[in-house]
Amino acid sequence: MPLDMRVRDELVVDIPDDAELLAAIGGTVKIVRKSWKLKTTDALEVREPTEKVFTYLLAAYAANIVSDGQRPPTVTRTELIDVFGSEISDEIAWHGWVRTYDGYAEIKPKMLTHATKELAARYGDDEN
Repeated sequence: MPLDMRVRDELVVDIPDDAELLAAIGGTVKIVRKSWKLKTTDALEVREPTEKVFTYLLAAYAANIVSDGQRPPTVTRTELIDVFGSEISDEIAWHGWVRTYDGYAEIKPKMLTHATKELAARYGDDEN
C-alpha cells in the first residue's frame, strides 16, 4: 500500500459532528462528570443489542473529548461484559466498526463518523 494511503487509513480521523454525536448517543448513556464513568439509562433498551454496545463505545469517545483526555476513548472487556454480557461482547469484538486489543475495545478511529451517522439516523429522531 502506498504511503499516502497508509497515512490516510492509519492517521487521519474524521471527527464526528457534535450534534450527530449527541443524536447518536441520544441520552442513552450519561457521562458522570469528574469521574467520567458511563452510566446507561432506560432509553438504551430500545436499541438492538449490538447497537447498544456501539452507542456505549461512542459515549466513551465523547467522554474522552469532554474530559480533555482524562478518560480514555476505550472500554475494557470486563466493563462490556458487566454491562452487556459476554455473548454480545464477544460478538462485537469481531465487528468491522470495532478495534479490540489487550482487553480493550473502541470504535475504530476511521469508523467514528460512520458509526455516529448510522446510529444518529436510526435513533436520533426519537431522542431529539
